[in-house]
Amino acid sequence: MFSIWFDRLDDSEVQGDELADFLASLMAEIKIIDGSDLLYQEFEFPIVELAFQLHRWALDSDRLDFEFDSMSFEEVGVVSFRSRFGRWIFTSCLNNVKSRWLLWSELTTSLHEFHSHVERELVRLGIDPCAIFPT
Repeated sequence: MFSIWFDRLDDSEVQGDELADFLASLMAEIKIIDGSDLLYQEFEFPIVELAFQLHRWALDSDRLDFEFDSMSFEEVGVVSFRSRFGRWIFTSCLNNVKSRWLLWSELTTSLHEFHSHVERELVRLGIDPCAIFPT
């Protein structure tokens, strides 16, 4: 099973109440896992910013390839999903590891679980998820 896992969000660096403050400052350890393979790990990763971009991407009917363009990284594509022939693969510009090819249904299940976990953590911190993820 493919998953985007993270540990508790840390809000100690948030210094404002604008959307950009939350996106760039809410950090957590992230692990991207495919079955038993650890594909990517970072100890201070902008989890909410990733969730925000993935949420918008998954709702986009054109659904081109996804490349995470973060305020926290110089590189574009630290987290990427590329498609070919109706299947999707995770890649990162920081390493040569790739996931297996995923069906869209499997990827969206993982994205939904990740997004739900982010929303629960925002609520735990007293932040309204609707302020970050408009429907």
